[in-house]
Amino acid sequence: MLPRVADVPVPEAPFAPDAASDPVAATLDSVDFTRLVSGLRLDGDLDTPQLDDVEIDGCRLERVRVIGGRITHCAVTDTVLSGCDLSGVDMPDARWERVAVEESRLAGCALNGAVLRDVDVQDVRAPRLHLRFASVRRMRFSRCDLAGADLTGATLDNVLFADCAFNGVEFAEMSVKHTRFVGCDLTGARGVEALRGASVDERTVLSLAEPMAAALGIRVRG
Repeated sequence: MLPRVADVPVPEAPFAPDAASDPVAATLDSVDFTRLVSGLRLDGDLDTPQLDDVEIDGCRLERVRVIGGRITHCAVTDTVLSGCDLSGVDMPDARWERVAVEESRLAGCALNGAVLRDVDVQDVRAPRLHLRFASVRRMRFSRCDLAGADLTGATLDNVLFADCAFNGVEFAEMSVKHTRFVGCDLTGARGVEALRGASVDERTVLSLAEPMAAALGIRVRG
């Protein structure tokens, strides 16, 4: 008999950010990103940035808008992003630790090769999010739009997806450990063979019927 989701250990919850209790207000255009950015409450816009080795620690980003551009080796620790828009930003080889993202937009954002530790993502619109070959540990996605996401080659360890839309997601070559899908829609998912070892609830497994049949070469006809 297959184990029920209720009998499967719940993934470890991510550690919360230890952000500054009284951050200093500043705007993005006033920050020197060649130095450590620490203890600030940031807002403002930054279009198509071209930055390298950015370090952000103990900050709170509120209604920050960064569209497009490339930020290489972006290290973010003990930071909260609230109401932000990072659509289309390419952040290869990023490292995020103890980060919370809430009510934000990451559409088309690329975190390929990233190391993500203790990241909590809630109520985020992130269609076409790229996490190719990312290393993800203790991460939680709640009520997120992840349609068309690409997790090719990603390694997931202690990850929870709750009430998320994954329509058309790519799972090829992914590795999972202690990973759980609850109330998710995986319609049109590809590479579902890579979900071996994950746990899913009844609602999620129903959405997997068609992609699983396709993976097995089974034609479904009405």
